Formats: sequence, structure tokens, C-alpha cells
Amino acid sequence: TCYPASALVNVLPSPSAAAVPMRISTITVGDMVQTPAGFEAVYFLGHASADANLYVRLTLDSNDTLELSPDHYLPIHTTSLSSRYILAKDAAPGMSVHHMLTDAHASGTVSSRGTATVATISKVERTVLAGAYNPYTSSGEIIV
Repeated sequence: TCYPASALVNVLPSPSAAAVPMRISTITVGDMVQTPAGFEAVYFLGHASADANLYVRLTLDSNDTLELSPDHYLPIHTTSLSSRYILAKDAAPGMSVHHMLTDAHASGTVSSRGTATVATISKVERTVLAGAYNPYTSSGEIIV
């Protein structure tokens, strides 16, 4: 499961510095990236290719877009207390997805933690974008 080169990740440049948004294509092993649990070190780059790849672009009713590889797991909201995972290629308009907002997405600034929200998919497209990047963290999660 990968993200395109243009995807933004919040990175903590040093313990005393404020987080900054960086392109996922610039992330290296050891970088501290934002996850739902806080900031975690990248310990491995599963994919790091600049080649063009197929992606699924989900447009949400919140006007946010998510660009994911077709086999990326996507959390679908089912009830107030649970979700299930589907592959991004199986997403359809009308489905509700859990996703994380950060201040970087909302206002151009960065917070140390994301805000969880639920939004409805309004449009699903297939597109080709540059890059395929998949940094690994100890929790297995990253906020993009």
C-alpha cells in the first residue's frame, strides 16, 4: 500500500521543533512522522519509487481528497464505535470513511496530533500519479 510522491506527512525535525509538512517522497529512515499515536520514527521504506503508478482518488463531502494505491486498506465507518477495512479499489460513493485531519490540512499549520473525523465519499476516480512511497512505523500507521 503506497502513497503518491505529492502526499504530505507531518514531520518533527527535532524534539524541540514544531512539526512541518513534508512530501512523503522526502521521508527517510529515522524521520519522526505523525501517526494516530503521536510521532514515531520511520524504520523502513517499503516502497520508494518515483515511477508513475495507478491510484484511487476519493473525494469526500468535506472537500478533502485521499489518494491511495488500489490495494491500500481503507477504514469504512460502520457504527459510532466500529469500522471495517476494505481495499481502496472497492470504495464507492456513499460510503463513510474514517480519516485524520491535521491543522496542516485545515489551515496550513501543524498540530502534534490528528483529529479523527468521518466523511462520506462523494466521488471515486482512478488516476496515475508520480511515485509510490510507503514508510513503516512501529505502529504500522502514518497520517497522510
